[in-house]
Amino acid sequence: MSRRDKPADRSVLMAFGALIMAAAFGLSAWLEGDLSLSEGGAPNAAPEAEAIAAQSTPAPRAASDRRYAPAPAPFDYYVLALSWSPSFCERNPDGDQCGQGRRFTLHGLWPQYEDGYPQDCATDANRRVPGSLLREYQDLTGSRGLLAHQWRKHGSCTGLSAEAYFDASRAAVERVAVPEPLAKASRDARLDPRVVETAFMTANPGFERDGVTITCRSGDLAEVRVCLDLSLNPRRCGADVRADCRSRMVDLPAPR
Repeated sequence: MSRRDKPADRSVLMAFGALIMAAAFGLSAWLEGDLSLSEGGAPNAAPEAEAIAAQSTPAPRAASDRRYAPAPAPFDYYVLALSWSPSFCERNPDGDQCGQGRRFTLHGLWPQYEDGYPQDCATDANRRVPGSLLREYQDLTGSRGLLAHQWRKHGSCTGLSAEAYFDASRAAVERVAVPEPLAKASRDARLDPRVVETAFMTANPGFERDGVTITCRSGDLAEVRVCLDLSLNPRRCGADVRADCRSRMVDLPAPR
């Protein structure tokens, strides 16, 4: 039986299904991945969701007043791209980041214009990143090759040195809380991508729907992209970044 033929993990589906119902009732929390609900409806789920909300709603993260770009910056804002690593590894099983049990992994921190984006910019900085620097930040991606590629394609357009760009990338990753059911996911699941979007917004107070984009590829969850200002605070994405995955359901293969 192939992975796509396997029944989705019921507890995960029920938990995330309840998340949408909870959001409709104005609850500001996500549900635990092992929450069991009857096949009833939102009215039965709401009281239990409220109890969990009291225990698991994260504290709002303080806004940063530090700029992570030169002043004036040669771009307008950042997109933080977080890949669902198991989806990538199903297509690229020999990838450096694979076989590590990773869930969300940094793809990159991308400088953006309000419309469009720069890439592969000429820079006075050395385009070859020292191996010692790649090793220092390898935990973000699991792949030194990906880090070096992100610097050449995107970091070179920020006006930052490679070290400052990777430091900004780490700060951006730390700025975004991954919802607990996704951070602990251990089985294949099939979800509405809007559930993933809602989960990220409830896990990150202050984020708005136009500031979080869910992408998919070949029926799998591909990435969560979060738009951040030059101090890495949440902001609306430009119109060219806001296009969400159009699939009604996406697969989330389990970490391997």
